[in-house]
Amino acid sequence: MDLKNAALVLVVQSRVPGDWSRVPRGALTDKPHTITVDHTIKAGEVLGFRTVVNPTRSKPSGKPVSEKVRGTRVPHSNPDHVKNWFLRRLQAEGEPATAEGGVVRIGATAEPADLGVRMLPTVSSSAQHKGLRIARAEIRGSLTVTDPETLVETLSSGHARAYSCGLVLTR
Repeated sequence: MDLKNAALVLVVQSRVPGDWSRVPRGALTDKPHTITVDHTIKAGEVLGFRTVVNPTRSKPSGKPVSEKVRGTRVPHSNPDHVKNWFLRRLQAEGEPATAEGGVVRIGATAEPADLGVRMLPTVSSSAQHKGLRIARAEIRGSLTVTDPETLVETLSSGHARAYSCGLVLTR
């Protein structure tokens, strides 16, 4: 939300150019502004970032471990738990892109004390996924790139994007 100009700014990140021709003219206050990012990310580079995440954990199902049944996804609702959830996704130099337990890392590291976490309101799904509720939190700080290839993948993908989660904005 751009309060200074009383406008809603929509950021769309895509690997393909957007087609805005189907958006009704009255829905836009201005012609869409497209920025093509052609920036080579290098190891050691420090980037300011902001992201909205859907931090969850798996609550055991009660079934035997041998059945390999995933538990119920439960949202984190405490800022400290959200920060720890995010810290598990950081990737120190030389570490693999996937951590123990299948946790996908982001290709960068950060100083835990410098990360800001703010809990956001829960959003609900439309009738198609009736009853689906997405817990969200915003995380801000600085990232130091450790694995440029993995970070680029992180910047171009993410879960729960339809609910404003998973997009990592950098500057």
